Amino acid sequence: MSYRDDRINAMISNYFGKDFSKYTDGKHRQVLSKENVEKNVTKDVKTLGYKVKMKGDKIKSLCNGKKEFKLDSRANNITSSSMLSACFFAYFYENKKIIELIKNSFNDFENLNIDNIDVETEYVDKDIKDSSHFDALIKFKSNNVNYKVFVEVKYCEEKYGPKNTYVKKRMTEKEKEEAMIKYINSCESQFSIHSKFLNISSFLETNGKEDYKSKYNNYIKSDYSKYYQIIRNISRAKEENSYCLFLLAKGNEKSSKQIEDVLGKSKGSTMNPLYKSNNELIDKKVSIAYFEDILDHNSELYKKYFK
Repeated sequence: MSYRDDRINAMISNYFGKDFSKYTDGKHRQVLSKENVEKNVTKDVKTLGYKVKMKGDKIKSLCNGKKEFKLDSRANNITSSSMLSACFFAYFYENKKIIELIKNSFNDFENLNIDNIDVETEYVDKDIKDSSHFDALIKFKSNNVNYKVFVEVKYCEEKYGPKNTYVKKRMTEKEKEEAMIKYINSCESQFSIHSKFLNISSFLETNGKEDYKSKYNNYIKSDYSKYYQIIRNISRAKEENSYCLFLLAKGNEKSSKQIEDVLGKSKGSTMNPLYKSNNELIDKKVSIAYFEDILDHNSELYKKYFK
């Protein structure tokens, strides 16, 4: 059984109860109807005054009138990492536990005072030409210096996906050609951004003479495509006073093992090409934390997502 199926079964049986099916969309056993999305907010976060803000039938955010955490459109899925992330940061923000998370994750802050903390979920950095959503951005000050921690949250997804190829089986040959060229252009555009931050010069190679099909096939097999999502996240740690945190479910062994290997955090993983060429940055400014180690096991957050 996959980790996702295991968690769906556990949540329905132990958290939501036998009447859960009454509140679903009628198509998927783990997806609440939009009008019942409120049931996906953990009880301890509801107690803090947080409710789901809707715009028509679209899910917008989790807010309590003072603080707001953006949600993605799939937050009515009980395995949604967006809802988990919003509930987690709402709970930690209100209970001032984020300082402890930061200090335990990065040695640079172990003995420093941290204040002016703010968190934004579903963050898009408009300062660079990368429209990717980061699951969260933590901003804070220490000794009057501004810092950022870019956060990637993984819950039930078993691996870090490669770069989206755009090509679908149902497409016509002309549409496939257009999709391949779009993918090539996207790879080269994003690579030009990420290669400014990381040593990845050999990750996307071409002799410049291939036809578009050969180049496309080279690109989808490249290390850049393979590690794209991870590269995108840790690239931001290269900036001054910026860090990257991967917040994971320890029980999701496939996802945890992959990122541990790539970041040189597990035995025998130091030959991974991304770690090998960026180990100083990764060792100092990239960290992994696990929900199961952070959350109080008596909390509603833990009971729902990890019990």
